[in-house]
Amino acid sequence: MSSTPNPLDEIFQAVLGGDEDAFDALFRRLHAPLLGYARSLRAEQGEAADAVQNAFVRLWTQRETFDASGSVRALLYTMVRNDMLSRKRKESRRRELRGAHAGPEKGPRTPSEHAAGRALRQRVQKWIAALPERRQEAFRLSRFADLTHEEIARVMDISPRTVETHIRLALEDLRERLTAYDPDLLPS
Repeated sequence: MSSTPNPLDEIFQAVLGGDEDAFDALFRRLHAPLLGYARSLRAEQGEAADAVQNAFVRLWTQRETFDASGSVRALLYTMVRNDMLSRKRKESRRRELRGAHAGPEKGPRTPSEHAAGRALRQRVQKWIAALPERRQEAFRLSRFADLTHEEIARVMDISPRTVETHIRLALEDLRERLTAYDPDLLPS
């Protein structure tokens, strides 16, 4: 079975060789999806932007140390994920030291929930957020970041089979909730 070459892999090879134009092209292609992923981890806009910037800076400054045979998308998503997890741990320690209690991380509700489409999107986002953390992360990487199961497995440091299980269970849960919400929304 022959596979077509991934243009990102070719760009990655050039980046590892020190090509600044290739780095710029990689940045332009992956910045927005990585920023969206960082935001999906409940990061504030500034934190998310910092995590993505740190990943690209690290990729460029340490390019000689990275394995050229791996997926650059998986590598960058992993770096962003690790940065965000590190930030969460540091913030948690700061709260503990201050004795502060963590408040809810959800933003304010919008007054325009009367629109059916908007209300349903919001409900689905809540349902996704209610999934167990690892299942939610696998689902978001699959559906919103468009990563393959193998790339998700590398990002999350789990097997592709476990990724499949997380996504299957997430879809089953969402289908169940959607059916209970409005049975007419799903085909029979």
